[in-house]
Amino acid sequence: MGKLYRAECTCGYKSGQLFLQCGMITLEQFFVPALCKECKIIVVVNYLQNPTTCPNCSKKIVLYNELAVDIENQSVKKCKKLLDYHNSKNVRDFIMWDTFYLCPKCGKYQLVFKLVGFWD
Repeated sequence: MGKLYRAECTCGYKSGQLFLQCGMITLEQFFVPALCKECKIIVVVNYLQNPTTCPNCSKKIVLYNELAVDIENQSVKKCKKLLDYHNSKNVRDFIMWDTFYLCPKCGKYQLVFKLVGFWD
């Protein structure tokens, strides 16, 4: 079952609904959030297709598992996981922690992802 998130920042930025992970029909896909610095928005991409560009403008994107405030700090490891993907194929693991992330609007590490529901 997929998870429905919304990203919010103290600057007032609010994303639309983010349909993440996978549903029953989309088992061969795993949807994750990414930042497009050109569009200044969060986009949802299929992690299993090794995404590198924005579906809107075709510029380079950065996956949000690489944009946590304390990614190098051990304190992130103490947070609970929001999303994780592990498999035996040649796909790198994807983990997002319940911490602060880079906001596409203000450029500060004050963005949080809030679970608002589930999808299938």
